[in-house]
Order: sequence, then structure tokens, then C-alpha cells
Amino acid sequence: MKKLWILLCMIVSLLCVNKQVYAASANPNLTVSTVSAEPGSTVEVPISIANNTGICGAALSVSYDEKLVLTGVSAGEAFSSMAFTKPGELSANPVKLLWDNVDVDKTNGTIAILTFQVPKEAGTYKVSVSCEADDVIDSDLNSVTLNIANGGIQVAEKSNVIGTGTCGTGVTWSLGQDGALTISGKGDMKNYTYKSEMPWYKYISQIKSVVIKEGVTSIGNYAFYGMSGMTKITIPKGITSIGAYAFKNSTALDGVQLPTTLKKLGESAFFGCSGLREIAIPEGLYTIWGYTFKNCTKLEKVTFPSTLIKIDEAAFYGCASLKTLTIPDNVSIIGIYCFKNCTKLNSVQLSANIQQIREAAFYGTALTELTIPDKVTDIGKYAFKNCTALKNVIFSKNLKKIDDSAFYACGGLTVLNLPDSLTEIRDYAFRKCTELKTVNFSAGLKTVGESSFYGCEKLTELKLPEGVTDIKGYAFKGCIGVTTITLPSTLKTMGESAFYGCTGITKIEIPKNVTTVGAYAFSRCSKLSQVTFKGNAPTIGDYAFAKVTAKISYPSGNATWSKDKQQNYGGTLTWSEAK
Repeated sequence: MKKLWILLCMIVSLLCVNKQVYAASANPNLTVSTVSAEPGSTVEVPISIANNTGICGAALSVSYDEKLVLTGVSAGEAFSSMAFTKPGELSANPVKLLWDNVDVDKTNGTIAILTFQVPKEAGTYKVSVSCEADDVIDSDLNSVTLNIANGGIQVAEKSNVIGTGTCGTGVTWSLGQDGALTISGKGDMKNYTYKSEMPWYKYISQIKSVVIKEGVTSIGNYAFYGMSGMTKITIPKGITSIGAYAFKNSTALDGVQLPTTLKKLGESAFFGCSGLREIAIPEGLYTIWGYTFKNCTKLEKVTFPSTLIKIDEAAFYGCASLKTLTIPDNVSIIGIYCFKNCTKLNSVQLSANIQQIREAAFYGTALTELTIPDKVTDIGKYAFKNCTALKNVIFSKNLKKIDDSAFYACGGLTVLNLPDSLTEIRDYAFRKCTELKTVNFSAGLKTVGESSFYGCEKLTELKLPEGVTDIKGYAFKGCIGVTTITLPSTLKTMGESAFYGCTGITKIEIPKNVTTVGAYAFSRCSKLSQVTFKGNAPTIGDYAFAKVTAKISYPSGNATWSKDKQQNYGGTLTWSEAK
């Protein structure tokens, strides 16, 4: 009997507990959110309801930490069928929030949003809701009990970091609010294939400086491409490689100190860094790769290491502020376009070991004088074209070829002393050298190229050496100051318009080995009055003597001078056998 009584008591007890749990879980849940905020910021704190059993009126009291400033109260999407009355005075603490309606509202969600100005000090600032009995009622005017969970605002110390991540195995990056990008760790940075791949790309406009910590051993390709706001980069000792395009178009960068450990400086690494003024390449570096400093328009001073062997293609193209250069003696290669359009470059000391000056290497510079070292055998196309201030050139004693347009429009040249080793002057080589008065041709010369001295109006005498076999078309066209021409016995061909418009010559002797006189060869040589052919009749082109009135003689008894050869060729010519 006693055991049965105990069992009945236990059943009754369990029923009572379950009834209490059910009653508690059936109550609506009111929650004040806990939110995070930065010091001194404005933040919203929602108040929400869940498990709404039906409410047609509510009066809530909201209390908050005295360091908070309530700046606004707005209704949420829940309780939308009820009339919402905001507090009349926001500075009150606590404030009252009122809802009223005839019909019951069972919506769940946010019932109100509180907006606070938070203090600048870090900390936890409470926001709480309370209500008295009968402050919340249902449709039968019965009191509704709320399960309230209060919250508040967590204000943390303001972080200086706006982004972090990895940029290589064992290498990390961090960007601060001050715009300083820090690279740290051990090992090589990752190489990227374009700027949009770099992990800080979305912050690129915010970056003002870059600091690379010791332990990092390389700077990756495209690592800092296009950082137009970056003014400073710190590169530590231990960096051995700077990748291709690493700082390209970082236009505000005005100072870089390269570490002594650097062994490789990649292609286009500082291309377009138009704020850069000075650079010292460290000892131990052997090659400056193509386009490395192209269009660094404010670059005024470059110091090269004694270890340097090669300066590659267009490495300093368009460095318009560069004035002087001393190229170390170990340099044997200067690439094409290397110093093109360095428009203020007025002095260059070339390496003693350089063997070739390549295409357009010094095109458009301000050089005034030039000594070409004796190991140079070839001056490439356009090498010194448009060097309008160039007045004096001392050529290599071993020079063999001056290529197309090499000194085109070098209007300051007055005298050329060409070395006896030179065998070929290519097309347009000295065209429009308008102040050129004297050319001392090389004893080894074989060919005078097309238009090579076209428009050299101040030349007075042409004495071509024995050994020359070919004068190509337009070679001396428009040389109006020439009064004397001496042609070598080895000459075989005179090209089209070779002496066109040489209005100062009065007589010319055509050597016996000449087989071709090109069309217009002596056209408009208006003072030419005497022409002597010394050998067999050559092929004479149309209008070879156009606008010329002259007496022409040929070897007596030479049967090759038939009547059909004795034409006017566009002029007025009187033919006779030499006496």
C-alpha cells in the first residue's frame, strides 16, 4: 500500500512539471539583439518576437547604458497591424514603446529597431526590455507573459587591419587602415599572371606604401602592378628576385632602394613608374631585362653595377629626364630601342666591350658628341636617328657597317671621318644631315646605300675611294652645295637619281667600269656642262640627264657607242668622240 502511494505521488509530480514546461514554452519570446560596432559609430539594435500566441496591445520599457545615445526608433515588420507609438522624447531613459489594436496580431519578426550612437571606448553596453503585469494583453484582455532575452552592443577596439591573407608558401600579407601593405614570412612570394590575380587587388586604390619584411626572398610577377597611390616601397636585404611587371604603372612611386642581395630584375618591373627619380642597380646583377624602366619619365640618375653584362630591349625607352650615362666596361650588349626618346640624354660613355650598337638604341636623344668603342663593328638601324644636337662622332677603328637610317636627320653633324674598315653605308644612313660639309670616306668602302646622303645640302665635295662598286639610288640627291665629284675606277653602277639635283657640279667623269647609269641619275644638275665617259657604253636609264645641257664625250674608236646610245636622255646633249 505504501509503494502504491509513492508511485501515485510521482505521477502527479511529473504531470505538474510537464504542465509548467508547456506553459513556459507557450509564451512568446522577446529578444533584444546583441550587435557589434566600431568605436564612435552608429548602430541599429533590433527587438524581435517569436512564438507569438496573439497580442492586441503592448507597452514595453526600454532601458540602455547611460553611455549610449538613442538617436532613432522605427517600427519593424512584425506587429504591423497595430498602431505604433514612438517615444516622445528620445533622451529619456528608459523610453516607452506602445502598440495598440482591436484585433489580435500573431506575426513574428522584428517589432522595433533602436538606433544608437556608441561611445569611442571599447566595452559591452546593455540594452534591455521590461514590462509590468498586464502591459501585454491578448484579445480577451488577459495578460500575456513574455520570455525576455536582453542584449546590447559589443564595441571592440578599432582594428587597424582591413585585409589579410597569403601570397606564397609561408608568406602572408596584411593591409592596414593607413594604407600600408605589409608582406612578411619566409620564402618566395607567389607569381601572378595578371594584376587582377593579386590578393589585395580589391584594395589597390587604398594602398599608399608597401613594406616587405626580412625573410621574404622574392617579389612575384605582377605583385604590385598599377598601384597608382603607392609612394614608397621598402625592399629588405635577402630579396634576390623582382618579378616581371612587379611595379609596372605605379605612377606615384618616387623612391626605391634595391637590396645588395638582388640578382634578377624582371622584364617591365618598373615600367611606367613616372614618379621615380633615381635608381642604383646593385652589384651582382648581370642583366637589366627588357622594358624594366621604360617611360620612367622623371628618372634623372641611373647607377649601373660593374657586374652588368647586358641592358636589354627598350630598358630605358622614354626616360625623358635622364641626362648622363656611364655604361660599365663589362656590358657587351645594349638592346634595341634601349635609350630611345631619352630626350635630355646629352652624354654617354659607352662600354669598351660593346660590339654592336643595335637598332634605335639612342634614337631621339640629345647627345652632342659620341665616341664609339673600337670593338664595335656594326651600327644598327636608326641607332642615332633624330639626334639633332649631335655634332661630333669618333667612329670605331673596326667599324664595318653603318645600317639603315643610323644617323638620319642628325642635323648638327658637320664632318664625318669614316674609318678605313668601313665597307658599307646602308640606305638613308645620313639623310637630312643638313649641316654636313665634309665626308672623308673610308678606304674600304664598297657600297653607298640608297638615299644615304640625300638632302645633305652643305656638302661641297664628294671623293669616293677606290673600291666602291655601287652607288645606289638617290644616294646624293639634292646635295646642292657639291661642286666636285670624283668617282673611283672600280665603280660599276650608279642607281636611279643618284646625283639628282646636284646643281653645283659643272663636270663629271664616268669611270670605264661603269655598266649602269640609272634613270634620272644626273637629272636637274643644271650647271653640268661637260660629261666624259671613259669606257664602253653603259646602260643609261630614261631621263638620266633631264634638264641638262652638256657636251658628252666618249672614247675614240669605241664601237659600243653606237648612234642609238647617243640620245638626249631628257636633256640637250651634244655627243662627240674624245680627242
